[in-house]
Amino acid sequence: YWIPGRQLETATTPIPKNKSIAKIDADLMFLEAKKATKHIIYLGGLGDKLKRVAKLMDSNIYSPKELTAGATYFWRVDAIVTGKVVKGEVWSFTVAKQ
Repeated sequence: YWIPGRQLETATTPIPKNKSIAKIDADLMFLEAKKATKHIIYLGGLGDKLKRVAKLMDSNIYSPKELTAGATYFWRVDAIVTGKVVKGEVWSFTVAKQ
């Protein structure tokens, strides 16, 4: 999935947008970091530590297995650029109540 915009050293442009409301079946997407060969996705709930949930190559979409209605989640995308980890910003979203 292509997201327009200038690529920076870290992943940017989270979808769902930071601090927004998302559907229960939302995919997590982002604009890839410049020259990154891999992206590592971390996800966690309110008060939880972020846990590594995926390593993406040639993709910028992660589909969480199960989200809970009304819950707030935090996520981060770390980029691997020339073998080094470039830590991303932590974003959040809240799943819409059904």
